[in-house]
Amino acid sequence: MNKRRMNQRLRRRTDLDKGLLDRGWHSKAYHRHFEGYAEVETTNEKGKTTIKRVYVGDYYRLDLPKNKRVALRLAYLSLIALIAGLFGFAASRPVGANMTWYIAIAQMVAVCLLGLLCVSLLSHCTAPRDMTVGDWKSSSKKLQRNAKYTALAMELLAFLTGLHLLLNGENWGTHLLCVVLYAIAGITAVILNRLEANAPYRIWRSTEEPPEDGSYIDV
Repeated sequence: MNKRRMNQRLRRRTDLDKGLLDRGWHSKAYHRHFEGYAEVETTNEKGKTTIKRVYVGDYYRLDLPKNKRVALRLAYLSLIALIAGLFGFAASRPVGANMTWYIAIAQMVAVCLLGLLCVSLLSHCTAPRDMTVGDWKSSSKKLQRNAKYTALAMELLAFLTGLHLLLNGENWGTHLLCVVLYAIAGITAVILNRLEANAPYRIWRSTEEPPEDGSYIDV
């Protein structure tokens, strides 16, 4: 980013419905962490500066009774276990495709994405009942995003394995099995993504009053 664009970004002001302004002087990570908060700096008589923050953004709640929330998360866990099982079985078959360097790289990427998907589910399960926008993005949105990327990785593996089979024409039965297993794993990840994307979330605005002359933190 050139200096002119950076200065424009730092000077950017966003008018919001409560008359607050985002001064934009913090890092991206700071804005992501405190998104939806209003803050104001105060300096005491000794010259010490403190920051007061009040959450004035939207709250999110998974609008399901407890037994259905538990059932939904168990369904997510089962789907992830199924994806991992299908992937692990296909990737461990002693066929030429699984010994090809480009497929091995795709498999390593898929393993990392599966790990991120598990972490996303953990965040989803441990998120507070009433979530700030940051909590919601760290749980629901990340779960959706990582499920989507996992699906793409699995479908890529299915394509690469099928391509290897067409180019080399060896061990057709096992290679086709691997293609099918990767494809089913990808479809399962899509199902997980769609389930969370369509989960009923209730959204409402915080009733907290922002501090006078506060700055609204946005991304």
